[in-house]
Amino acid sequence: MEPTSQPADFSQSQEVVNPTPTPVQPAIPLKPKSGSKLFLIVLLLTGLLLFSLIVYSLSNRSVKLSNLPSYKNQTYPTATLIPEPSSTSFPTPTQLDSDKDGLTDEEEARLGTNPNNRDTDGDGFSDGAEVKAGYNPLVNDCLLKVNNCTPEQLKEQKPVNLLIILDSSGSMAGQISGKTKMEIAKEELIKFVSALPPATNFGLMVYGHKGSNSAQDKQVSCQGIEIFYPLGKPDKEQFINAVSHFQPTGWTPIADSFLKAKNEVFVGKDGQENRILLISDGIETCDGNPVQVATDLKQSGIKTTIDVIGFNVNSQAEELLKNIARVTAGKYYSAQTQEQFVQALSSFGEIINRMLEQLSCLTTKNLNSIQYTNCRSIMSIRISTAQ
Repeated sequence: MEPTSQPADFSQSQEVVNPTPTPVQPAIPLKPKSGSKLFLIVLLLTGLLLFSLIVYSLSNRSVKLSNLPSYKNQTYPTATLIPEPSSTSFPTPTQLDSDKDGLTDEEEARLGTNPNNRDTDGDGFSDGAEVKAGYNPLVNDCLLKVNNCTPEQLKEQKPVNLLIILDSSGSMAGQISGKTKMEIAKEELIKFVSALPPATNFGLMVYGHKGSNSAQDKQVSCQGIEIFYPLGKPDKEQFINAVSHFQPTGWTPIADSFLKAKNEVFVGKDGQENRILLISDGIETCDGNPVQVATDLKQSGIKTTIDVIGFNVNSQAEELLKNIARVTAGKYYSAQTQEQFVQALSSFGEIINRMLEQLSCLTTKNLNSIQYTNCRSIMSIRISTAQ
């Protein structure tokens, strides 16, 4: 039989025999890897480089600052201060140059030129340029020379002052062949003004454009008479701008428009050729007496002649307008259509041209064009040199 295996008995202590102890070896220091050493070297060099850059920057800045000039004891010219915006900062009357021609309005007043027109004599050269070059801004110097105008002729010449009074009352909104009467009048007047001789002094007055044609607006409309183009040399662009600012709306103060012409437009024009062209499509509606006022105007020192275009009017209005022309020795034109309106303006323009030819030797009639062109070429060179 195999011997029976007995379980181990741990209840009693057993002596453990330790083997002979192994001697302890001293610790050998670890050597750093070659990569770690390289990293430390790069880090050190980077630090040195940054330090060097900081030192260089500071030293360079101190050098530049030391080279700056000293302003401590220097003096400087007094600066001109820009004034604060106020009413005094605008040009004074002695500095104002309304038409930008190089002459102040005060200088133009002394010369007799128009401060609202760059070219008073209409010769193509601005007033300021002519004065600088020694020319007369009041007359076309080349016409004067080529036509051999004598001092006596120049002394006898009289300005032609033409004022157009345009009806802008509500009835002018009525249509003729698809256009309002006001549209036709503006369109044809622009052409008429463009063709006026430069020697003409031209102005535009308008009534009826304020308020409305209702009874409650009667007073404001009847008082709303306005000068849209002051008496001066005709300028197409300025006139186009002027007629763009009103439309037909109100009443018809014909008599008061004549009074305004006498007191504001023709004042100081005694002895000159003063002419009014009234364009209207109706009767007086502001309680005035235009025939009587026209008569007084003709008999005054101003001696104004009034021509009238009755534009698509009825018999009552035509009778009134004819009488206005009659008492001032003017001419009445009837225009029922646009074509007739154009013809009326053309006929009136011929009267103005004849007046200018009779009153002045400064005309292009029978002009030697070659001599005139040569004169203008010389004038242009002298003006360019004088600028």
